[in-house]
Amino acid sequence: MKKILIIFFLLSACSSNDISKENSLPTLDFSENLTIEEFKLKLDQYANNSNYPNIDN
Repeated sequence: MKKILIIFFLLSACSSNDISKENSLPTLDFSENLTIEEFKLKLDQYANNSNYPNIDN
């Protein structure tokens, strides 16, 4: 039981909490009445600012 607690503690301590970038992303709320152009603009902003990995490398 002690080993499981130690492993859990190490895994939780080594994980990162990068929530500062999440707050800067625009929200995609589907309950808003958006035109297609407004939705595309919000989607482009979200795609450019999100922290997805770059697969071109």
